[in-house]
Amino acid sequence: MANAPARDRERISILSCRRHLGPLANALSDAQVESLRNQYYDIARVALDLHPMDRPMPFASALSSVPEEQRLEVEERAAILEFDGRLTRDQAERLALTMHCNGKVRRPA
Repeated sequence: MANAPARDRERISILSCRRHLGPLANALSDAQVESLRNQYYDIARVALDLHPMDRPMPFASALSSVPEEQRLEVEERAAILEFDGRLTRDQAERLALTMHCNGKVRRPA
């Protein structure tokens, strides 16, 4: 692997790809697994180009991914965190959304 191009040294191995693919990998040659791996890396690169990690996602946009019946809970939690926790609005919104994603915001039964 030391002689492999830098691009290939940064990617997961064919063996690791086979483990992730599970039984499906048994029917594929190494060249096919490598091609599939390269396609996934290309898709990931396009996604990252479209949505850079250093550009914060607006709260309203992120909140739209929360089921409608749970949005009020997240918005209320953000308001409580902002007021009682003395956080900035941005910090409170991010924390409330993170808490929701981690299951820390109560959900209606």
